[in-house]
Amino acid sequence: MAENLKVSDIIPAPPERVYTAWLDAAEHAEMTGGAATDEGGGRFTAWDGYITGRTVSAVPHTRVVQAWRTTEFPDEVPDSVLTVLFEAAEGGTRLTLVHENIPTGQSDAYEQGWHEHYFAPMKAYFGSPMEQVREVSGRITQAVEDVTEQFEAATEDAMHAVDKARSSARKQAVKAVQAVKKVQKKAAAQLKAVGKKVQALVKRKPAPKKKPVRAKVKAKPQVKAKAKAKARAKPAPKKKAAAARRKR
Repeated sequence: MAENLKVSDIIPAPPERVYTAWLDAAEHAEMTGGAATDEGGGRFTAWDGYITGRTVSAVPHTRVVQAWRTTEFPDEVPDSVLTVLFEAAEGGTRLTLVHENIPTGQSDAYEQGWHEHYFAPMKAYFGSPMEQVREVSGRITQAVEDVTEQFEAATEDAMHAVDKARSSARKQAVKAVQAVKKVQKKAAAQLKAVGKKVQALVKRKPAPKKKPVRAKVKAKPQVKAKAKAKARAKPAPKKKAAAARRKR
């Protein structure tokens, strides 16, 4: 009958750090002290091939589920199921291993192996000065990346705002130019109309002046009679007076 076990311990590193090291073959080997390989397609080996398996599923920084077996498993026995849980805790990460479907009689050996060959070397590895420096460096790098990302996002937003402002200003300028052109066109049409009127007035010939017609005034009868009376009363010319003397 298959056996199950559950073990846990506090690892002095954040969950994301422990999670990454667990799945990375090179760092898995560094933190445990046993050679590990990545065979592709989720397949892996650990402790110089003593452990073989395949990663079935993974939730970043939270959970990993693996099909897991050792060279001590009978050939006819299926893989066991190893669920690795990463939980933030005081002092780092609470690493919990839920190991199920272990061949009968082997669970005690694997429980001891998890403590001796994983928890102990992992605590030493993540608690070393070099790892602390690496952790601080990683935090600084992450902070720089976050700031850079925020800066790029802010810059992009600013550029969009500038482009939007430019577009709005450009549209307003175009409207203003169109309005000015419209006024100019209207003014030009009015000037043209006035010019035509002026040309028409200049080309028009003045009307010829008419000589005033003097009306013939007929003298009234009384006026004519008075004129004749005056003529009779006038003395004779001097020549006529001299002739009259000679006759005498």
